[in-house]
Amino acid sequence: KTTMADLADEAASLDGYFSDAPLEPEPKYPPLNESFDRCVVITNLPKVPEAKYEKLSKVVLKLVSRIGPLANYEGSDFSGFFMPFDKEAGSTVGCAFIEYETAGDAKKAIEVLEEYKFDKNHSLHVLPQDRASHLADVEEEEFKQPEPEPFKERPNTMSWLEDSCQRDQFAIRQGKETAVYWNDGRE
Repeated sequence: KTTMADLADEAASLDGYFSDAPLEPEPKYPPLNESFDRCVVITNLPKVPEAKYEKLSKVVLKLVSRIGPLANYEGSDFSGFFMPFDKEAGSTVGCAFIEYETAGDAKKAIEVLEEYKFDKNHSLHVLPQDRASHLADVEEEEFKQPEPEPFKERPNTMSWLEDSCQRDQFAIRQGKETAVYWNDGRE
């Protein structure tokens, strides 16, 4: 059983242990980067069921990792790759979010992977995250087919090259002399 004397002795032994410096309860975090210049969105991926989700993830991750290293954060299991899965539909959504370590790698991914033939039915479309978030704000409305302009026949700009008798024209050059002849197949 602990007595008051024991507690007093323990407090006296800890007497120089505590610091007189004020405590700072808020840690000093690095400045927050609010730009998404290192992030890209890949669309037009195949929509696969949960059984094929892991295989598709590995293929896409291997493809995007060739371009540059993906972002990795200490203390987090986020690897720079996220492919959403719709539990209601039971399949993937058809897109993936990728974060690279540098903005240069993200730009390179856009250049390299745009219109990349993923398989015979899917060509990838790659957007920067900023552009993709802007597209999310676009309001959906009924699509109206634009009226095509009436057909206007344009003049034949090559008519001066055509011969009404369908003869071929050729030139012969010898030294400084040039001669132009017509070749008529009937002669």
